[in-house]
Amino acid sequence: PRPALAAAVARLTHAQRAAAAAALAPGPEDEAVAHHARVGITLTRRLAACLKGRDWLNDEVMNTFIALLQDRDLAARRAALRQQQRHQGVAASSDGPTPSPAPPPSVRRCHFLPSYFANKLVMDAGEYAYGGVRRWTAPARLARLFGGGKGVPPALSPPPACVLGACDAVIVPLHLAVHWAVAVIDLSGRRLEVWDSMGGVDGGLMAALARWVADEAADKMAPGSPEAARFASAPTWPVLARPVPRQGNGSDCGVFALRFAECASRGVDPDFTQADMDALRLVMAADCVGGRVSPVPPPA
Repeated sequence: PRPALAAAVARLTHAQRAAAAAALAPGPEDEAVAHHARVGITLTRRLAACLKGRDWLNDEVMNTFIALLQDRDLAARRAALRQQQRHQGVAASSDGPTPSPAPPPSVRRCHFLPSYFANKLVMDAGEYAYGGVRRWTAPARLARLFGGGKGVPPALSPPPACVLGACDAVIVPLHLAVHWAVAVIDLSGRRLEVWDSMGGVDGGLMAALARWVADEAADKMAPGSPEAARFASAPTWPVLARPVPRQGNGSDCGVFALRFAECASRGVDPDFTQADMDALRLVMAADCVGGRVSPVPPPA
C-alpha cells in the first residue's frame, strides 16, 4: 500500500481487524453486522459480503460509508464551533487587547448526497426533475443534520437555510448502471469535477447537477442576494475530468469511488492504485462495522 494507506491499515487495532473479519465471515445472511442510525441503514452479513474479494459494491455499503464521511464532517464542524465559541467567550470577558481571530476549520466543509440522488434528479425519469429532490435539503432536514440534540452538540449554529452556503463542496456518488463514479461540486472553486476510475464524463448528468445548484439557490436563498446570484451561474461553471487512478478490472469501481469521495472531502489527490484494493476493502469493512472513518494522514 501507499504510505498514507499503509498508515491507515497499520492503525487498525486487533479488535477492528477481528470485527471486520467476523462481519465478512460465513454465517446467517440476515444477521446485522453494522447499523448507521442517522441514515437508517442496517448492513446484514449478505449485504456486507460485497466488501470481500472482487465483488461489486451495493448501494447499502456505498451509502453507509458516505454517511460516515458526513459524520466526520459534522464532527469537524462541531469542534470548530466549540473553538469559536470559546474564543468568543474569551473575547467577551477580556479587558485587555482583542484576542486574535479564531482559526478557520482545517477540514474542507462538505455535504454528501446518497447514491440515488442523481437517479432521482434526472436518471430515473430520463429528464431533469428538481422537484424529486427539492425536499432532500429542506431547512427542516438541515436543522436535524446540523442542529444536534439528544446530547449531541450542534455542528452549525444556527443551522443553514440552504446547504450551499454552508459548504465548500457537495460530493455525489454516481450510480451509472454498472459503474460507480463520484461528482464533486466545488462550490468555492466554482467548477464541477468527475472522479471516475474509468475516465468517463457524463456531460448531461453533470449539467443536471449544475442546474440543481442554481435551482437550490433560487429555492432556498434570499432572492437577489449576492450568494444566490453567485450560485445562479452554476450552469456556466466548467466541468473537469479529475486525473485519478484507473481501475484494472470491472468490479472495484465502488471501492475507487468511495475512496475518491474520502480524498475529495479532505482536498487531497488519491494516492492508491488497483494494487491497494484488498487493503482498502479491509479498512472500509472495519470502518462500516466500527461506525467511523479510519484516520488517513495527508500525503507527505
